[in-house]
Amino acid sequence: MIIDALGSQGALDFRVPVPLLVLMGYGPTLAALLVTGWTKGKSGIRALLRKLLVWRVGMLWAVVGILGMAGLFFLAYQLSNWLGYPVPAAPEIPMSPIVAVPVLFIVSLLINGEEIGWRGFALPRLQARFNALTASLILGVIWAGFHLPLFWTIGSTQAGQPIFGFLISIVASSIIVTWLYNNTDSLLLVILFHASVNTWSQIIPGIDTAHAGIGSIYWLTTGLLCATAVLITLFFGPETLTRKTIANQKTILPNTL
Repeated sequence: MIIDALGSQGALDFRVPVPLLVLMGYGPTLAALLVTGWTKGKSGIRALLRKLLVWRVGMLWAVVGILGMAGLFFLAYQLSNWLGYPVPAAPEIPMSPIVAVPVLFIVSLLINGEEIGWRGFALPRLQARFNALTASLILGVIWAGFHLPLFWTIGSTQAGQPIFGFLISIVASSIIVTWLYNNTDSLLLVILFHASVNTWSQIIPGIDTAHAGIGSIYWLTTGLLCATAVLITLFFGPETLTRKTIANQKTILPNTL
């Protein structure tokens, strides 16, 4: 990622090939699989990947995971309009929205390879040491740090965004994702949620940019994310961010980790 950022700025005379950029997105997952295989063998890898098969989460959780961020983004867009701020034009998409949304969602799903590393591997280990809120905050900072080179990569989705605003949004989103994961035990739902964020941010204009005239949508989105994270914490409690007991969170980690 750093090499590609340097290439985009002209500091190097080449860019990272697209296949390697896709592989870059799978870095956290590849790291999780390597460390799990090294410390726990094939059985550990099977246990890690088994969470991908948890799909019976209930209709409400599925709707919240896949469509919840669309509602939040749309609310930020409407609030900006109601407050009289300039509203940007919808992005030009070479197909109808009915086709574009599922296509973008599938593409986002395929190129997003982070969550097995973040929520499958890192989150349970953090929650073994800290409560769910603290674990989410720590992981949120690490998650944001993973994206730092993209702020200096010309043409990336993070280029031009304020780093501080992105950090706040990611940390708030980390709390929301922990809430989803702890209540459903489904890594699949978390991956779908991540893909939905990337999809809807491309469909609803002004969400992922704070450039002149349309920053209000960006900061309203950030504020709504923070408000959602605060409400979840207050209602479900910082210990587990869920009303149920997370029996497998407070486990003793192997000495090799």
